[in-house]
Amino acid sequence: MRSIRWYFKGLFPLKFMALIIATSLLLESAVYITSSDPKIGIQNLVMLSLMLINPLVLISAFLHVYRSKETTLFELSLLASWRGIAIARIVSALLFVLMFWSIQSFYLLLLIFLAEYKVIILNSFIILLSANTLLWLILTTLNFFVNYISIGLLISLMSNKTSSLLLGALVFFFMPFSVIILLSSYQENGIELSGPMTYFIYFLNPEWSYMFNLQYPKLIDLHLIQGFTISVAVSIILITIYYLAFIKLQFKP
Repeated sequence: MRSIRWYFKGLFPLKFMALIIATSLLLESAVYITSSDPKIGIQNLVMLSLMLINPLVLISAFLHVYRSKETTLFELSLLASWRGIAIARIVSALLFVLMFWSIQSFYLLLLIFLAEYKVIILNSFIILLSANTLLWLILTTLNFFVNYISIGLLISLMSNKTSSLLLGALVFFFMPFSVIILLSSYQENGIELSGPMTYFIYFLNPEWSYMFNLQYPKLIDLHLIQGFTISVAVSIILITIYYLAFIKLQFKP
């Protein structure tokens, strides 16, 4: 048990974590303060998170499962089994994003309540604030992180680690952005989105899908609880596949 505690303590050095959190909050604060209107400030803050900060956090979390052969041998001597290594990598990546998500969510709520207004503007979305709306904004952000951690874990199985890291970065940055472009195109052309495609889009960008559904409910047939449940289930399946594949790859002839 001591070795496991030591292992996770080594994965989350205080200076590194403080640097990431402080940099993110400073960027968000700068964007918010320099905005002419608090409502636009929240918009810019959310867009900054979607387009830059969240992908960078995912890349940082991805580094927790990006290991050299030498590090893997060290992990094996410490954790005693391949199953232990697989579980440790999954847990470390999830803990990383959960810690950042909790701090980011608190900061967003603090800004909203300090501004003392009931409406925020997110891009072209005008959202009436309520406890339910805020809850789902926070939950969909968590959903976003978990979804992409599950994808990142699978990508980490690639034999070429440089290609793995590059592909992970491309996926974390461009897949969520492609959903924003796609939904904007659907909105401009009045195209309705329904069926499995709706939940695929939700999986790739839960936050934007939720906000789009709030503003244009007639253009997207999204049942939020169902979408959240399906998304979590898919993430669990992908993480399970990673776990089984990782163990199998260690015993290849």
